Amino acid sequence: MIHPRVIGILNITPDSFSDGGNYKNTNEAISRAEEMLRHGAFLIDIGGESTRPGAIAISSKEEQDRILPVIKSLTNNGIYKISVDTRNSSTAKKCIDLGISWINDISALRYDPKMIDVIKGIDRIVLMHAYSSIALMQKKPRYENIIEEIKFFLKNRVQFAVSNGIKLSQICIDPGIGFGKTLKHNLIILNNLSEFKEISPIFIGFSRKNFIGQITKILHPIERDYATIGAIFKAVKNNVSYIRTHNVKACIDALKIFNA
Repeated sequence: MIHPRVIGILNITPDSFSDGGNYKNTNEAISRAEEMLRHGAFLIDIGGESTRPGAIAISSKEEQDRILPVIKSLTNNGIYKISVDTRNSSTAKKCIDLGISWINDISALRYDPKMIDVIKGIDRIVLMHAYSSIALMQKKPRYENIIEEIKFFLKNRVQFAVSNGIKLSQICIDPGIGFGKTLKHNLIILNNLSEFKEISPIFIGFSRKNFIGQITKILHPIERDYATIGAIFKAVKNNVSYIRTHNVKACIDALKIFNA
């Protein structure tokens, strides 16, 4: 078993920063999910709403119209190794009814008050830190002590979940690299990921993100896969449990060498 476990990103959106518009029909999305699973992905994280900085929110119906045909087709073929990236309880419920047992909520249960009741029976809920709303999070984010402030936030959200019937063993936390953080902030988080281990298992996603482009001067996100591997090694050394990535094969091949 590869450690940490690798989770493949599948965005069924027209406007996600890296793979938006790549999977315009159900068959293309299914083929991509199956390919990542063949490459060794532990799960496929499927999202129907772009959460890039400045993205415009969509309705839960539009989100469901994008992702449910793909999820239904996968589960009809016995594929349940799926996480759903959503902050909408109605979307989460429909996916859970199809047999999905991981929900990745970037709002950490703050966006939709009904979510807490929907997720009580699932295997895992991922709670992520974001600075302000998606639309405003990159507008001059400020922290006095970023690690302590994110830890305080995540501890609070974990406590909220547990006090509402979620078991601690069901929870993963994500410090939210790129979600309301400058280049300096992201590097501080990456270098101090082990600080978050005391809260819950760490679920991290930084694949192809802008801070990698700022360091390497690589403008196009899809060309940042090699540089992403460097961040993966840093994350592994800091005890993360799950890495969310676009390029599953590259990540797993690199981890095989690192672990050896």
